[in-house]
Amino acid sequence: MVSVLGLLTGLFSYPAALLGAFLIFPIILLYLLRPRPIVVRFPTIMFIQKTEKSRRFNTLFNRFVRDPLLIIQILVILLLTLSAAGPFIPLKEPKTGPAAVVLVLDASASMKSTVAGQTYSRFEAARRKAVDVVKELPSDSTVTLMLAENMPITVVADAAPERAIDALSKVSASDTKTNLGDAMLLGRDTLSKSTLARQMIVLSDFGPYQGLDPFVAAKIVAINSVEVSLVNVGEGEDNIGIIGFEAKRIITDRTKLSVSTAVGNFGPEGRKVDVTLTVDGSIVGSQQKTIKSGDEEFIYFSPNVTNDPHEVVVSAYTDGDLLKVDDDVRAVIPAVTFHRVLLITREDGDKFLKDALAAISTIKFDVVVPPVLPAFSNYDTIIIGDVDPTKILPGTFWNLKNHVDNGGSAIIMGSDGLGGIRNRDLEDILPVLVGENVVNKDGVTVKSAADHDVLSDVTFKTTAVNRYYLTILKENATSLAEGKNQTLISLWTYGGGRVAFFGVNPTASWSNFHLSSSFPILVAQLLDYLSSPAEQLSVHSLNTGEYLALPREMNVTTPAGREVRTRNLFADATGIYVINFGNRIDSVAVNLLSPAESNITTPTNKDLTSAEKFTPKTELTEVKKPLYPLIVAFALAVIFIEAYLYRRRGAL
Repeated sequence: MVSVLGLLTGLFSYPAALLGAFLIFPIILLYLLRPRPIVVRFPTIMFIQKTEKSRRFNTLFNRFVRDPLLIIQILVILLLTLSAAGPFIPLKEPKTGPAAVVLVLDASASMKSTVAGQTYSRFEAARRKAVDVVKELPSDSTVTLMLAENMPITVVADAAPERAIDALSKVSASDTKTNLGDAMLLGRDTLSKSTLARQMIVLSDFGPYQGLDPFVAAKIVAINSVEVSLVNVGEGEDNIGIIGFEAKRIITDRTKLSVSTAVGNFGPEGRKVDVTLTVDGSIVGSQQKTIKSGDEEFIYFSPNVTNDPHEVVVSAYTDGDLLKVDDDVRAVIPAVTFHRVLLITREDGDKFLKDALAAISTIKFDVVVPPVLPAFSNYDTIIIGDVDPTKILPGTFWNLKNHVDNGGSAIIMGSDGLGGIRNRDLEDILPVLVGENVVNKDGVTVKSAADHDVLSDVTFKTTAVNRYYLTILKENATSLAEGKNQTLISLWTYGGGRVAFFGVNPTASWSNFHLSSSFPILVAQLLDYLSSPAEQLSVHSLNTGEYLALPREMNVTTPAGREVRTRNLFADATGIYVINFGNRIDSVAVNLLSPAESNITTPTNKDLTSAEKFTPKTELTEVKKPLYPLIVAFALAVIFIEAYLYRRRGAL
């Protein structure tokens, strides 16, 4: 009984009205009991009366079945009763009404690749599709637009569709990697505040990513009653790109450059690639390489240059390349600076340090043995080597402190003599507090402690120290190398100059660093850094998506020519960033150098929908499609037929 009622309730708005169908029984009864005509007896037909009596029951039944008017009247009653019950068909239809929509546009470097067979980029394809989606939304919907670079960027939040379309006309792709997963989770948090139907549409080429897997993120977002659509705008896979690059002066000959480049082929076929080297706008070298599909080639150049600063560009070209942002890389080569160095040591002391200084062509150095010392003002850098503490005259370290305070620089070597010096001026300028000297016969492994230009091309993999000083790094000092949780090499700014503590003594009884090819490189780069201006960039090259902390808030000109004022430079575009120090300018080269972004082949995944086939998913709601208009129309048609039959009989 319950199931029957449930069925009727699921098909009729007013199932009780179906009881009206019982009206057909009085109609049938009245029809059968209506008055009969008077029978007149004629003897001539008496012979058939007996037969007529035997067929009376059949005649009544035939009258009931064959009389069309009775059938029509019953049908009209049934139709009107059915109509009064409010019959309907339960259907699921798209819910029409305002929605809260989050649009996530992949704004990474790979989205700059050209769509196969078209003249516009993947990002432009995504932008156009996003505009089409927003135009179809009701005016009272809300739109949040997010760009997925290496970090999510919210362009507009909970905006009207008109404002979202305006914002879409102004966005562009960056040269960074992508982090779709985090952008989707941020969009989920935005939607959680809305009471409207919630949708998230992600437009991307779904290539390699940083952070959370976007397909996992989609499932997480969908749990929160959000309709998620992953729209693939990536078409085409033919690309070659520069994925490795380094350009620098050769330490032993500063008038020569060492330029190494790695070019990868991410397309389906082998390609001939032309690689050119440009210095200050002039081509100084070129090579052609045939690179197999999925392979990479290394190209090396070593051009002659002057001591002046230079801008180096390496370009790779091949026909049919769909992504251009990874075809060029740049480097800023600073001018050669010559250093006047004074090494204060004992007789026959610091032999390996002297050899390293002699090997550096940009250094002119003098060696002196206390007590008689020349004026420090004649030198850029003063190196305190393995001195005899008993021969140091009073005021020597006071003079050194003044030299540094006035813009000079100093290097204090960790040596036998350092432990015997007790001087407040020396302690003031050191970047560390120096404790006791420790001997470790097994050796302590040295490792880098910072990403710094001083450590460029320097490796400590085979370096171990047998003797070192216990140290405590001072506030605002930078540790460059460490061993056993002790700072071994450090530097900082003191007054107007810089001071370094060099605790990895190259003497054989202290370490094996004198055997490493990195030793003279480290000395040369350390002297370059110490003699540079007090406000100095820590690096001159970045990959896109990285930050550079500037000495203070400064004016920066981006590769696009836009001027911004910032203290933390975010490198979101390839090219040269020019930093204005006020009295001089410096530059930072930014390159993509990302095999992940250069590989523009799009993945195959059942959860992806191509941009051409995509239509926004809408929330379905159950609606009752009424049938009574059709039933009433049919009943009226039947009534007209009944009237026609009455007229033919002459009843009307």
